[in-house]
Amino acid sequence: MFNLFRRSPKATEQKRKIAAIGDSIVYGRHDTINGGWVGLLRRELESRNKMSAVFNLGIGGDNTENLKSRLVAEVSARKVPTLIIGVGTNDSRLKVADDPRSSELALLDFQSNLNRILGDAQDMCQDVYLLGIPPVDESRTNPLGPYYYLNDNIQRFRSAAREVLASHHCVEIDAWDMLYGKAVYSDGVHLNEEGHRILFETVLKHLDIA
Repeated sequence: MFNLFRRSPKATEQKRKIAAIGDSIVYGRHDTINGGWVGLLRRELESRNKMSAVFNLGIGGDNTENLKSRLVAEVSARKVPTLIIGVGTNDSRLKVADDPRSSELALLDFQSNLNRILGDAQDMCQDVYLLGIPPVDESRTNPLGPYYYLNDNIQRFRSAAREVLASHHCVEIDAWDMLYGKAVYSDGVHLNEEGHRILFETVLKHLDIA
């Protein structure tokens, strides 16, 4: 088990300023205890250096179209050197089961939006990371409300995101294997406390915070 909120003498020397922006997975919906993986990250970094800051800019329901329109204003106002972007689940959700053409956004539109998002992010921030779209529990999401969240379609969007990532030389933070098939969901899409803890640990490792 990862030791949350431990102090490291080495880490206390460094103040960190990080923003996380994206959808409800970033916002931490359904984790009312810790505020999701971003809340865990904030508490961890502030426990090491009280001058550190982690900004949660997640909004439930956001897709790349929404995020593209608000990213510059929200991130530039925080003046952060490190940005973590988490988006794609809502882009990939289907209006008709097993019909990829019914995705909320077409794959090419998703790639175009993500290309703009990453370009704008790199203009503002020194280090930009993209959170890989997490898997879902299809036993609870086929459908969930008016949408179908299916892992095969999510994988299409993950592959498309990686094509865009390669052109920007950005790093993907991916926890698919640690979440897939596990009891880490509150409703099949949104993560519970354990799911957010797994994401937090994964993010911490990619940020090279020992």
